[in-house]
This record gives sequence, C-alpha cells and structure tokens, in this order.
Amino acid sequence: MDASGHIDYHAPEKFQHPERLDIGRAPNHGEEHLAFGAGAHHCLGAALARMQAEIALDRLLFQRDSFAIAVSRGELEYASWPGDGNHLVRLPVRL
Repeated sequence: MDASGHIDYHAPEKFQHPERLDIGRAPNHGEEHLAFGAGAHHCLGAALARMQAEIALDRLLFQRDSFAIAVSRGELEYASWPGDGNHLVRLPVRL
C-alpha cells in the first residue's frame, strides 16, 4: 500500500505472477478490494468500464458463433440495486 492508501496489485514483491489476471487473487486482510468504490470515492471511469464490458460481452457472446447464450435474451436475469441501476445476475453460456 502506498502513502495514499492505494494497493499496487502489480507489485512483484507482493503477488506471485502480478502480470497475470487472477480474479481469485485476494489482498491481505483489511486491504481494499477492486470495486469501483462509492460516494466521494466512486471511480470516475466506472461508467466507461461498464460500457466497455457491455460492448465486449456483446461482441464475444452475441456476435460470434463459437459462444452462445444458453437462454434467450428475454430469459436473462437482472437485479436492481437502489441508486446503482440494473445488473446482470447470471449469464449462462454454451461454449
């Protein structure tokens, strides 16, 4: 953690193979997580990141024959959190 309280998730002295994407990588107890934050500390790029993810998933899953959604678009499950919008709950795919 640096002086501003941020964690360097690419620090080789802290993480084995820091250059690899490891969604299971857990920071030490008491350290921050990789969410977009909230309130005054909400990430300015969160909307852009969500839009990029939506576009990437659309291109990867909806516009290619090698991947297929296992249900119709109408069967996709969304949940709504107050003040945070709608979120896809589950995305069943066929590889």
